[in-house]
Amino acid sequence: MKKIDRYILRSLLSPFLGSVFALTMILLVNSIFQLMDLLVRKGIPFITVLKVILLTLPSIMNMTIPMSFLVAGLIVFGRMAGHNEILCIRSSGIYFKNIFLKLSAVMAIIVVLNMTFNLYILPESNFRLKQILFEIRTKKPAIEIEPGIFNKMENYLIYASSKDEKTGELRDIKIQEVKEDGVRFISASRGKIYSVKKGEIVMELYDGEFIEARGEKKEEFRRAVFSEDRLLLNLDEESYYKNMIFRADKDKPIGMLIEEIKDLEREYKFLSERDEISRTFTKKRENTLLSEINSRFALPVASIIFILFSFPIAVKFKFSGYGSALGVSFFFFIPYYVMLLAGKELSRRTLFNPYIAIWAPNLIFAFIAIFMLRKELAK
Repeated sequence: MKKIDRYILRSLLSPFLGSVFALTMILLVNSIFQLMDLLVRKGIPFITVLKVILLTLPSIMNMTIPMSFLVAGLIVFGRMAGHNEILCIRSSGIYFKNIFLKLSAVMAIIVVLNMTFNLYILPESNFRLKQILFEIRTKKPAIEIEPGIFNKMENYLIYASSKDEKTGELRDIKIQEVKEDGVRFISASRGKIYSVKKGEIVMELYDGEFIEARGEKKEEFRRAVFSEDRLLLNLDEESYYKNMIFRADKDKPIGMLIEEIKDLEREYKFLSERDEISRTFTKKRENTLLSEINSRFALPVASIIFILFSFPIAVKFKFSGYGSALGVSFFFFIPYYVMLLAGKELSRRTLFNPYIAIWAPNLIFAFIAIFMLRKELAK
C-alpha cells in the first residue's frame, strides 16, 4: 500500500513542477516582452529588470500552483487509467478512498505552505514591485512619454512626434501647462526629459516659444520666443506617498489587514445610525478587507479540490499529455477564477457576506468533485 502511495506522489511531482513552469511562462510571456523592451530599447539596467521579473513571479504563481495540481492530476490519473494501472489496483482489493485520504494529508501540508506564501511573501513582493516600477518611471521619465499622443504628467499635457528611448530626447514637442491663474502653451523643436533627484523631473527645451494666458478671464496675454528653456516638474507628495509608502490591500500582510478590520469595527460601533453614508462606507471597506483575507486562503485550498476533481475526469477521458490536460484545466479554472473575482466584487458592494462570496467557488467545485469522485470510486 505504501509503495502505491509513494508511486502516485512521485508521479504527480514531475507533471506538477512542469505545469507550474509552463503556466507561469504562459502568463509571464507578455510581461517578459515588455521588460525586454525596458532592457534593450530604454536602457534600464539588467539587474533592475531581473528584480521586476522575480517580483512578478509570486503573483503569477499564486494562480498557477492550484491550476498545476489539476493538470498534474489529469496527466497522472489519465495515464494510469490508459495503462490499466487503476484497474490492477482495484483488482488487488485496494481502495482508492484510502489512497486519496493519504494524498489529501500530504496536500494539506502543501496548502499550509501555500497559505503562508500568500499571507506574507506575496503581499511584500507586490509592494516591492510597485516601488521598483515607480522608481523606474521617476529615474527614466521618458518611458512615460508615448510619441504621437498627449501624455499627462502632473499638471502638464505633453506631446512629442518622436522619442529616443535611451537618451530621452524628444522631437516636435507641444506642452500644455494648467496653472491656478491661467494656462500656458509651449512648443519646441526638440528637448530632453530626465530626473535630477527624487520627485523632480526636468525638461530641457530648445528652439521654441510659449504663449501664456493669465487672469480670471484669461485677459493677460504673453508670448515669447526662446532658444533654450527648462521646465521643472515636481512630483506631488500624494503621488509619492501612494507609490512609495502607501500599501494597497494586496500589498498588506495578514497582520496589517486584521488590525485595520479591528479599527473599522470599533469605528462602526460609534457611528450614529442616522449617518448612513459613513456606516455604508465603513461596512464596504471592512468587506473588501475580509474578501482579500479569505481569497488568500481560498486559492490554496482549491489545490486539494482540483486534485480530487482531476481523478474522475482523467479516468473517463484518459489524458496522457500536457496539451489536452492544459486545455481542460483552463476550461475549469477560468470559471473558478471568474467566480472568485465576482465574489470579491459582490462582497465589496455588501451584496453578499464576504465569507460566502469568496468560498462559494470552492464549495461548488468541491461538491461537484465529491459527487463525481464517489460515483467513480463506487465502481
